[in-house]
Amino acid sequence: MVKKNDLTKKLLYLFLYIVPVYIILLFLGIGILSAQELELIVLKPLQDYNYDELTEEEISQGKYFELLDEQGRQITITGRRLYVDDEYIAEDNKHYRVFKVEGYKAYARLQGIVKLNPPASLSQNLSMDSEVRTRVVSTPGQELEQEKEGELRKAIAIYHTHNAESYVPTDGTHSIDGEGGIHEVGRAFQQALEAKGIKAIFSEDLHTPHDHGAYRRSRQTVLELLEQEPDAIFDVHRDAAPPEAYATKVDSVPATQILFVVGRQNPHMEVNREFALDLKSISDQIHPGLVKGILLAQGNYNQDLTPLTLLLEVGAHTNTRESAENGITLFADSVGHYFYGTEGEVEGEETPPGQTAAQDPPAGGREIWGGIVRIVSVAILAGLLFFLINVGTWEDFKRKYAPRYEILKKEFSSAYEGRGEIIGNTVKEVQKEAKDFAAHLRQAGTRGNFRKNYLPRFEKLRDELSSAYERRGEIKDHTLKNVRDEVRRFMEQIRRKVK
Repeated sequence: MVKKNDLTKKLLYLFLYIVPVYIILLFLGIGILSAQELELIVLKPLQDYNYDELTEEEISQGKYFELLDEQGRQITITGRRLYVDDEYIAEDNKHYRVFKVEGYKAYARLQGIVKLNPPASLSQNLSMDSEVRTRVVSTPGQELEQEKEGELRKAIAIYHTHNAESYVPTDGTHSIDGEGGIHEVGRAFQQALEAKGIKAIFSEDLHTPHDHGAYRRSRQTVLELLEQEPDAIFDVHRDAAPPEAYATKVDSVPATQILFVVGRQNPHMEVNREFALDLKSISDQIHPGLVKGILLAQGNYNQDLTPLTLLLEVGAHTNTRESAENGITLFADSVGHYFYGTEGEVEGEETPPGQTAAQDPPAGGREIWGGIVRIVSVAILAGLLFFLINVGTWEDFKRKYAPRYEILKKEFSSAYEGRGEIIGNTVKEVQKEAKDFAAHLRQAGTRGNFRKNYLPRFEKLRDELSSAYERRGEIKDHTLKNVRDEVRRFMEQIRRKVK
């Protein structure tokens, strides 16, 4: 009979194991909470928190956030709140990270210079790849859609989370209840895309008032836009800053610069960042100076719903709306060229559909991964229960099974002793070849070129690895058979002890 003391110990161990597993499953929402319930509990309170912008009262007092380098020199100025660990990639591609915030001043340390290497001409690469791309749209119950990379839908979605945003010199105020001047900028974007034969899905749904709940309200708009399967989604805003912060001229045309904003609190952050960098690299080629920079800021901005989405700050409230419309019209050239090779084309001209430079990462369905995690979790819990009920304490386990473990360890060591001598030199050669291969790969411009130049190299590496491992199998087969037999005997002994 199990002593009461031992039973209490085992129940305590069981509690300590099960509670963390339950918490993990709870937060993953696997088998316990649906995706919608998890979003209500975890994500929406984060969206309701006012991460991003200064209040109207602060802006009316002329207060802005200054981003300064370690010597106190101004890098940029914005109406967005800055926090420690926010990052900024400037127009000249210098990469800064905020390490200190004092009042309305954020101090950033230079991390280096981001090297952008766009393809020489995306339009040359548009029809080269016929592989199948998996696009994942994070709407509840929606299945994975398979489509060929050469068959993009040629559709871009546009919406405004902050509908009231306006431009003082043109609209007479920085904020208009309902449709502010920012809607005219969105329409200009729509018209510029449509002039290139690109379908522009423009949602003018209102998410007013302009408060910290606006992103929660606009989330439904994003989900509705995703049902129309656009290739990318842009949330168009305007910043709050002095006019000189955004005013520029591009090809002698008065315009405002555009700031890309990527939310750091979303699972697609790295992909969003690469998307922003790719778009900046294309814009820098077509219209140098149009993109002001990339801000990686606190917040989510509904960018967790799809990786190819960006928040655009098109000028500031102190710039004219006409210059903002000019800026967004020029930006449409970059979007068209990046996705479809349509930069400079007129309406009605057909363009081969293309692939984006920033690929959506391959992803599986939530249900598949949920099933895998459930199975693994049940197996782990079952193993823990078996251990606690039949083995006893950790000391009992070590006393009973440590000798067996040593025997198994020696068997495996013996099985692998000769492997190093056989393949050591070959592995070094393969490693050197792989390094050379990776260096050349960084310089590759297109997937077509990659296949043409490096597929034979890959075949050679594969053959070398196959040859290196052929003899290893001869050495270890017999020993592994002995190990398997030993493991079977070991497990049979445990079963007899349980019975």
